[in-house]
Amino acid sequence: MTIDDLQRSNSDSKHQVSFNPIEPGREFTRSSDPAKGYKYHDRSGLILFLGILSLFMCGPLGVAAWIMAGADLRKIRRGSLPSDKVGILKTGRVLGIIGTGIFFAVIVSGAAVLQKQFGELPGFLGYTPLAADQAAFAGEWFGKKGTVIRIYSEGKGDFRTARANITGGRVNIKGESLSIRMLGFSKTWHIDAGPHIENGNWSMQLDGETFVRKAEGHLII
Repeated sequence: MTIDDLQRSNSDSKHQVSFNPIEPGREFTRSSDPAKGYKYHDRSGLILFLGILSLFMCGPLGVAAWIMAGADLRKIRRGSLPSDKVGILKTGRVLGIIGTGIFFAVIVSGAAVLQKQFGELPGFLGYTPLAADQAAFAGEWFGKKGTVIRIYSEGKGDFRTARANITGGRVNIKGESLSIRMLGFSKTWHIDAGPHIENGNWSMQLDGETFVRKAEGHLII
């Protein structure tokens, strides 16, 4: 090999480019940085808009903003989306939560007003009076574990426990169960022993808790 051939070989090697073909099933990305490697659909503005609308009695839109923002924030934590819209997404989610809360609070308040105004009407808006064989359930009952239940003859009821309470609910006594319901919220007890006189006092047992009925302004024990 002559000197000219050697120089020509070195010159050609400088212009050689190595090329590794993309393996089947793999996608080509320009960068490992998700913010630069591909285009994505930015929903932050839409989520913020839905959150704002939810404050004006559009509760379902608040639920949508809440869910969508949560999904996008999870993608950001995984590195699937850029983090430059985190503030907007969090704001939209908070507004959605507030709007949803306002929506349901107004519904509950409105239903309570309707029940108070039309309490004498049976059916959906009012109460169903207790049947003749259920009259003994009417009264204010105090449980040995701290539960308080008030049952009215018109079918209205209240209860208070350490964890929950309902005021102005509908009483439903059927078979061996007693429940007080209001707009999807309810508490149901199994009637272990119905109202009966025991040692001169009216008593009953629900879910293993003994209740004593208050009468004439004082508790009979």
